[in-house]
Formats: sequence, structure tokens, C-alpha cells
Amino acid sequence: MPLWHTGRISRTRFQMNGEAPIGPSAVRANTKTFLAVRGFVDVSTPRALERDETPGIIDDFPKLAMLYLKSNC
Repeated sequence: MPLWHTGRISRTRFQMNGEAPIGPSAVRANTKTFLAVRGFVDVSTPRALERDETPGIIDDFPKLAMLYLKSNC
């Protein structure tokens, strides 16, 4: 299973505390995402990623990969 940081192709309802998704800029992508109960809906407007947040996102990938492997999916 590939791990993907969805960035701005997301919705606030998928984020912790309903916060805006993060992306390279605060520009909403002209696309949709899928909600099981509503079908395809517009993505939310993201907030711009701050430079100091980048290392944390990079560090999250191996942690998530290990969690995935432990889940036996």
C-alpha cells in the first residue's frame, strides 16, 4: 500500500481538529475528493506549509510505514 501525503487534495473533515489541510500554498486545488456518504465533493482550501514543518512531515513517513507493517494489512 503506498503512503501518500495528500497535501491540498483533502478536506477539513479528514484533518485533526477540523483544521485546514496543508499544501505548498493556500490555493485550493480545482478538483474533488470522495466522501462515502456524499460522493465527490470539492476539496478544502489548504493553509501554506511552513518551512519548519517540512522535517516533521518527512519524519512521519517511516513511522507510518512501520505502523502499516505492524497492522498486517
